[in-house]
Amino acid sequence: MSVEKDLVYVNPPQNPEQQSLDIYLPSKEGPTLTKPPLIVYVHSGFWLDRDKTEFSNVGLAFSKSGFAVAIVNYRTSKRVHNFEFVHPMHTQDIAHALKWLLEPTQVEKYGYDSNNVYLFGHSCGAHIVGLLSLAFDKYLAPLNISKDRLFLKGCIGVQGIYDLDQIVKDFPPYLEDVEFAFSKDRSNWESPQHLRNNNNNNSSNRNNSETSSPPSPPWLVIHSPFDEWVNLLQAQNFVKHLHDLKVEAVLDTDVTGDHMGVVRLIGSEFGDSVLLHVVNFIQRCS
Repeated sequence: MSVEKDLVYVNPPQNPEQQSLDIYLPSKEGPTLTKPPLIVYVHSGFWLDRDKTEFSNVGLAFSKSGFAVAIVNYRTSKRVHNFEFVHPMHTQDIAHALKWLLEPTQVEKYGYDSNNVYLFGHSCGAHIVGLLSLAFDKYLAPLNISKDRLFLKGCIGVQGIYDLDQIVKDFPPYLEDVEFAFSKDRSNWESPQHLRNNNNNNSSNRNNSETSSPPSPPWLVIHSPFDEWVNLLQAQNFVKHLHDLKVEAVLDTDVTGDHMGVVRLIGSEFGDSVLLHVVNFIQRCS
């Protein structure tokens, strides 16, 4: 296994530390004709803080299981001080990271399969993954990443926030932080729960289901019932929404750990269930 750290994915970066990623690559044991799938991991932090270095265990565990893993930093609202940093800028950073990862230079250098890509988000990272999946035409197509979305084989959300309106209703103290990251203007609150698949819409056009894009890829939605920060209703409602859109989606609650513990235990004897569920999902989708 090998790791390359602090690879800047935009040129020029506004913030090199936050607009960077680490790549974890599996060991090459003998000659092989099979390129590893690429997992792109989007970290938590309520759009406000945290850093890729806190989740190195995810890269290590999945690379040891035969996957290439990019742990991506993005600009977070409380760490950008020289201008107001609100949605959709967080999601746009991840879109640019994905564009960089799919460029031929990186694909050739790191040797992963650019036609076998998975987005994996934790907490607010799952919200970002949901927007990229269900609003492909808005966030990814303008970057000329691909003329279609067939390279994206699946999405994984763990302890995800998928509906901002619901989360502030269920947890009123979160309102201040949501307003900090998305603004007080609720017309700027965009949630996967209210998007139709792959339209070019925004939150003011939530019910438009017209789309020319291919269908959304399958989803694995994991949610520990021991989460104290995000309730299971977020996952349940989102899976129902995906089913209404005719998107294949599975809700898995057979995991242990609190909100942060679910991902921080990945790679340990206590986190094997999450690792196993995700590996099985990727194997089914590849």
